[in-house]
Amino acid sequence: MKKLLAAVIGVFIILILALAFFPSLLESGQFVIKPASDFTAVDENGIKFSLSDYKGNVTIIHITGLETPLCIECEEEMIGQLEQLEVLSKSNNNVKIVTINIRKNPYSTTGKSIAEETYEINVSWNWVEDFEPYQAAGLYQEYWTYNGAFSNPTIIFIDTNQSIVGVYNIYTL
Repeated sequence: MKKLLAAVIGVFIILILALAFFPSLLESGQFVIKPASDFTAVDENGIKFSLSDYKGNVTIIHITGLETPLCIECEEEMIGQLEQLEVLSKSNNNVKIVTINIRKNPYSTTGKSIAEETYEINVSWNWVEDFEPYQAAGLYQEYWTYNGAFSNPTIIFIDTNQSIVGVYNIYTL
């Protein structure tokens, strides 16, 4: 399953990079794109940033629900995505990553802490803990919701012009 996930994510990353470097594909009408909603947040390292800070870079928004108690059904998928995001974050390819962790339990350990301590992921990208009313994740609810439920995890691909050009979640397999 992890190899399949890695292959799927790899294909999406290649697609996004191709779109970033070959804008004629977008202009030809082969892909339907939508503007990404800008937001400002403070990540778990205390760094304030906006999505618009990453204009000119391909950006991946990773929306997940990593907290205790953990969604056991989603755990394997989350770990696989986190591992691939860690590999991508170490590469030198101008791809920016933002994880938005949807939290319901304010007393739970942070998702970043779980990723680092339990799964031994080196989170070197912006990681935002988002509580109701979901200031950042709420802007992308149409992408992480399927039949009224949270599709956990979801990845949203944003091109260099800050347009959404792809979505991956457990329902798009």
